[in-house]
Amino acid sequence: MRPVPAGLPRPLSRQLSGRARRHLRERLDHAGDQGQAVLALVIGIALMLVTSGAILMDNVIQHDPLVQVDALAHYAYRALEAGTNSYLNTVNAQPDLVDCSSASTTSTCDAITYDQWTQVPGTTESSGSVPEYYLWTDPQLCFSRTKTAFTKCTPTPATGNFELLQVKIIGAAGFPGHYQYQSSVASFSSGQGFLTRVWWSNYEAQDPSLTHVTPKSCHYDWSSTTYSGTDGTCGPVYFGPGDVVDGPVFTNDSVYATTDPVFGTPTNPQASSSVTTADPHCLFVDPLDGHGTPSSCVAAATQDVGRYTAATSEHGVPVEPIPTSDAQLQQVAALNGCVYSGPTTISLYATASTKSAFMNVTSPETPLTASTGHDEDNLGTNTHRCVGSHIPAPTSAHGGNGAIFVANTTSSGCSGNGDNPLDGIRQKKATPSKPATVEAQIVYPGQFSGTSSGYDFVFGETPKTDDCAGDAFVKDASHANTPSGGIPGVAGNLTIAAQNNVIITGDLEYTDCGSTFAANGDTRTCAFNPEGVNDSLGLIATNFVEINRPQKPYCSTTWRGTRCSGSETLLAHCAATVPALTAVLCNPGPTVVVDAAVLALKHSFTVDNYTISPQTGRLDVYGSIAQDWRGAVGQFGYGGGLLSGYSKYYVWDSRLQYVTIPHYLTPSTPSWLLVSSSVVMSTSCPTWPKPYPTGSTPTPTAAHYPKATTKGPTGASGAC
Repeated sequence: MRPVPAGLPRPLSRQLSGRARRHLRERLDHAGDQGQAVLALVIGIALMLVTSGAILMDNVIQHDPLVQVDALAHYAYRALEAGTNSYLNTVNAQPDLVDCSSASTTSTCDAITYDQWTQVPGTTESSGSVPEYYLWTDPQLCFSRTKTAFTKCTPTPATGNFELLQVKIIGAAGFPGHYQYQSSVASFSSGQGFLTRVWWSNYEAQDPSLTHVTPKSCHYDWSSTTYSGTDGTCGPVYFGPGDVVDGPVFTNDSVYATTDPVFGTPTNPQASSSVTTADPHCLFVDPLDGHGTPSSCVAAATQDVGRYTAATSEHGVPVEPIPTSDAQLQQVAALNGCVYSGPTTISLYATASTKSAFMNVTSPETPLTASTGHDEDNLGTNTHRCVGSHIPAPTSAHGGNGAIFVANTTSSGCSGNGDNPLDGIRQKKATPSKPATVEAQIVYPGQFSGTSSGYDFVFGETPKTDDCAGDAFVKDASHANTPSGGIPGVAGNLTIAAQNNVIITGDLEYTDCGSTFAANGDTRTCAFNPEGVNDSLGLIATNFVEINRPQKPYCSTTWRGTRCSGSETLLAHCAATVPALTAVLCNPGPTVVVDAAVLALKHSFTVDNYTISPQTGRLDVYGSIAQDWRGAVGQFGYGGGLLSGYSKYYVWDSRLQYVTIPHYLTPSTPSWLLVSSSVVMSTSCPTWPKPYPTGSTPTPTAAHYPKATTKGPTGASGAC
C-alpha cells in the first residue's frame, strides 16, 4: 500500500477496523449474564463490521489517489479565494499599490509583495491541516480606445484610456511532491470614486458662501422636482456652450446642460463618455427651454447635449458622500514631507539631468530653527529642507512621502502683517520711508463677504485672519526662478493640501509627458511610462481650489488712509520671468493649464472674478475635478457666446486610477472591484507574467524570476 503524505487522513479501513475491535471489546466486557444469544449477536455484528471494513479498505486504497487529488484541489481553490480577497483588501486600503510590481524599489511598494508565496493563516501542518498558499503575480495594465467598448487587454498605453487591471492569482495546497494548483486571471476595475472620473461633484448648485446663503437651505435640486434652483436660492450652474468634458462624469445632484456641451473621450474623437447622476428623474435638465420637469427632461438628452454615451449613462444611482477634512494629511506630511504655517507660495520645476522635483518656497509664518533651517512644523526626525530656493521636493526620489500640507498658523504675531500675497503688500513689510504698494486681489463686489477697507477677502476673511490662513499659492516656477537647464513644471508624485484654500497662480504642467503633450492642449493625453516615474499632482483644499484671476483695485487716499475697492478691469498678464511672489498679483493669462487631480472638500473649484469682462480664454484641466459645490469659471449669454471668464476643456487622466497620488482622499466606495475571473486547475505550477509592460500573457521560464519564485510554497525546489 502506497504511503500517505503526512497531514492527510489515514486510510479509512484502518480507522474502521480499529473502531470495530474497540467496540467488540466493550461489548464483551459488559456481556456478563446477558447470555450466549447476546454474545453471539455481538460477535456477528463485529464480524460484519470487520468484513465491511476490509471491503472499504480495498475500495479506498483503489481510489486513494483520486481522493487525495480531489481534496487538495478543494484546498487549492480555497487558497485561491483567500488570495483574491486578500489582494482586494490590500489594494483598497492603499489603491496605488496596483502600480507596484516584483521589480519595484520605491518605499511605497514595500507595503505589498508580488511573486512570493503567502501561507493562508490557520493551515499549518502542525495544526493537522493541509498547508495552503497563495501568490499574487505582477499586475498587467489593459488599455482601450473607449471606456465602453473593451475587447481585449492591450498593454500598450498609447492605445487609449486605462480600462482594466489584470492580476494572475495562484492558490496551492499540499506537500512537497504532492501539490495541487488553482489559478485565476482576475480582472479589476476602478470603483466609483474621485480619480475614476474627470468630474465628480456633490452639488451642481453655486456655492452658497459666494451668495451669502445658508448652506442648510440648499439641497439636491432633484429633491424638489421643479428644477429651478433649490428653494430658489441656490442657483444651478450649467454645462454650457463650448464646454468639453472628456471623460466619465458623476454627480449626486442634477446635471444642468444647455447649448450642446460635449461629454467625450479624448483618445477617440468619435467616442462619447458616460454621465452618471443620483437624480432619480432625469439625466440632463434644461429649464431654459422647458426641459425642467421629470416629464420633459428626456428631451434634454438629445436637444441640449452635443455628445454623450447613452448606453453607459445612468441616473438614479446611490448618493456618494464626500470627506469633510484633509487634516489627516498634516500628520502624514510632518512625518516625511513638509508642513507649513500660514500663507505659503510654492513654485515647482524639474532638473534637466535627473528629472527630479525641486521647488521654491516662501512661508513667513513657518517656524524654522535658526541654526539648521529645520521646519519645526515637521517631526524632529524629518530631515527635509522645506523653505528656501532650489530645494528638493519631498518626493520618493528624495526620500520623501510626497505629502505637503499648509496649515493655519496659531501664532499671535501673524495678524495683519502682510504675509498673505493677496493683501496687497507682496509679503514685504511697510516702513515709514517706504510705504507698501497696494495691489490687492479684489474679487467681484458682493461675490465674497467684504471688509470695512473695501477689500473683499475670500470666504469671509479679514485682513488679520487672511494673514494667518493656511493658503497654498501654487504654480510652475518661472524661468527666473529655475536654474539653467531646469524645466518649469511638476515632476514625480506630489500632493499639496491646504487647511484653507489652494490658489493656482499660473500654469501647472507635467514634465514627463513630452513637448507634443504640452503643445496640444485640446487633444492631449499622457502615455503611461512603465519604466519610470509618472508625474502626478494632487491639489486638496478644505475650502476652495481657485484659479487666480486678480482684479485691478481702485484705490484712493484720504486722511483716513488708503482705501481700495473693486474695479471692472483685471491686473496685467504676468511676464515670463516674473518672480513667484509677484505672480500672485498678475493675470495668469488667456489660457490656463492645470495638470492635477483637484479636490475641494467643503466648497468649490472656481475662478476668481469670472464675471469681469472681457472674455479671457480657456481653462485646460488634465486630470480630475472633485468638489462639494459647483464653482463657476465663466459666464455665457443666452445666444451661447462666452461673456467673461473661461470656457472649460477638461480631459480625464485615466492614469490617475493606478499612478500614485500620495495619500489622496477617496469616497467611501471601494477603489477596486473584481469584474471577472476564470479558474484553471493544474497539478503543475502555472507560469505567470513578468513585470509590466512585457505583456499580459507571456510564458517565461523559471530563469526569468528571482530565486524564491522558482521554488514551491515551502521552499522545496522543483514544485514551482
